[in-house]
Amino acid sequence: MSHIIGNIFEGLIQYTLLGVIVALLLMLILLILLHARNPVMAFLRIAPLRDKFDQLCELSDRLDESHIAKNPFGSAMWLSRLIWMGVMAAVGLMILWIVVTVIRG
Repeated sequence: MSHIIGNIFEGLIQYTLLGVIVALLLMLILLILLHARNPVMAFLRIAPLRDKFDQLCELSDRLDESHIAKNPFGSAMWLSRLIWMGVMAAVGLMILWIVVTVIRG
């Protein structure tokens, strides 16, 4: 019975870790796009897509207003905090996965 419960916990941890890794990858892509906004704007030729990206850049600038005093040359500083939280969550899940694997035997 404990073997089944251990397998269930291990599966839940693995799928949660996979979700965190996918979210981190998407946030990293967004961070790269926001950091290189001028080349991306020059690359986008389709007007609706360019408008949506411009709205995304404006939202990022509004979210960065509180971080400008600390780092005036930074971009998407609000996103870097989320990325660090995601990395900490991934490390915690890996440690939990190791513990469950060791207990399960």
